[in-house]
Amino acid sequence: RMRITTNDILRGVFILIAGASLWQISTFLVPTTGRGGPSSAFGSGGEGAAAGIDVLSRQMVQIRDMMKEDMASLRKELIDNSKNTAKTAATGGQGEEVVNTAAEGERARGGRSKKDTATSSTNPEQPFSPSERASASMRHFLQIEGLTNITIRDNDEPKHLILTASNPNLGLLEAADMVDAFLERHSIYQIEAEPGEEGEPLIWMLELHPSPELDVFRALDRLQFDEASRDCSLVKQSKYWCSGWHADLFYSVRGTLNLALTKEEPVVMVFPEVCKDHDATFRKSWHYAADACEAKDLSCFFLRHNACPRPDEFEPEKELFSLERNIPLRFKKSFDEHESLAHKKHVNLWDVHNDASGEFYNFLVYSYATRMRYWVR
Repeated sequence: RMRITTNDILRGVFILIAGASLWQISTFLVPTTGRGGPSSAFGSGGEGAAAGIDVLSRQMVQIRDMMKEDMASLRKELIDNSKNTAKTAATGGQGEEVVNTAAEGERARGGRSKKDTATSSTNPEQPFSPSERASASMRHFLQIEGLTNITIRDNDEPKHLILTASNPNLGLLEAADMVDAFLERHSIYQIEAEPGEEGEPLIWMLELHPSPELDVFRALDRLQFDEASRDCSLVKQSKYWCSGWHADLFYSVRGTLNLALTKEEPVVMVFPEVCKDHDATFRKSWHYAADACEAKDLSCFFLRHNACPRPDEFEPEKELFSLERNIPLRFKKSFDEHESLAHKKHVNLWDVHNDASGEFYNFLVYSYATRMRYWVR
């Protein structure tokens, strides 16, 4: 006669609960047709313990296999999708970006003539059709290896992007460089999640910024990348400061970018001959990055702020510089009427030059210049 102890009963109850939970999870994950649900036959007592553990083990293996199958299906979908969405521009020009349609190109360049706004591709491709943007919660997938050929430029951008790799041999840092290059010209997206170390799945989740932030970042993307890449010789220049972090970036770089937005003229930061008059060590470098990387400029830490390479020599006749914090007229109303800022006339900052809406706007411009590279993030 089998003797059932209290411990046997407790083990059986635990297995019943755990098994029922797993059955519910697997039933939720698996469609009601096309795949059979896992078995839910559990015993009780001492005999039930052994049988239940065996069933649980088989269920966990089954769920794992189903997840692998789902991932394999997803990867195939991503590869098929990338073939249709990541097509190379056929111009062969350097520094040129694909603008999805001629109409979108015209909007991106401030409504100039059609002659001036010819796209950089002979067969421009839209990564996403209008019907695909119907749901604000819909996730759109892009292949990391194809991001070089994709530039999203319209006023109805997908709200969420998921970037993943199809090449199993692609390393984390190589993938991160590809994603960073995409983010450089797409400041409209912020990172929701990304891999933190080698061995983790190469998946980046991006989310579109809300308005009015989106309006500022969209304008900067179009000005600093689309407009600038049309003719780098026409891009304005501003000299690096070598003072303190706040002066160099929030005063000088932010102020210059703000003036560039106001005048709708792209600008690039250039080294002075000597960055610190009292220290000749900082020649042709920004002092915070002199030993950080070969470029010795902002790009050691932050994503590029312009499509054009940094000129070797500063040209005074192209100078564009300002420390002003005024909001450009095209953004002023949306910031002044911002629901979180409209009634705040003072900001508790040590260096206040504006009301709340003005400080918020200028912080966004500073944020554009200081979007961190993957290694810093």
